[in-house]
Amino acid sequence: MVSSPWLRTGTSIPEGGLVLSVVYRRGSGTSRAYLPHFNQLLAPLLGGPLYEGSLNLWADSPVGLSAPAKAEVEGIQWGFVPIILAGSEIGLVARRPEQDTRFLEVFARYKLADRLGVTEGDRLAVRLLSGDCINFAA
Repeated sequence: MVSSPWLRTGTSIPEGGLVLSVVYRRGSGTSRAYLPHFNQLLAPLLGGPLYEGSLNLWADSPVGLSAPAKAEVEGIQWGFVPIILAGSEIGLVARRPEQDTRFLEVFARYKLADRLGVTEGDRLAVRLLSGDCINFAA
């Protein structure tokens, strides 16, 4: 199975998924430690290299990830699911098992905060999709 082309093209994004209202908060920069590994893993899915940072979103209550695609990075088993932000921006949520389940760390090809025009504390609508459309072996 090949990963879904809409992850690269942004066209024909599937409907459904979990709709959430989340809050944007600046991060601490710790994602940079994983970025070289994530770039190798995620860039082919998204159609190009990742922006050198992540978008940090917080839900009001715990959020489960639907059928997350699993990959081991630096000895840690990560789960990944697609996220649609503001209806059209595409990213991938990455989560470690021990992370707070209200936290959604989003990696994308672009600096999403700028593209979305969000600043610290802003709320935005997102949609989490199933990780079934991700295939790291492709």
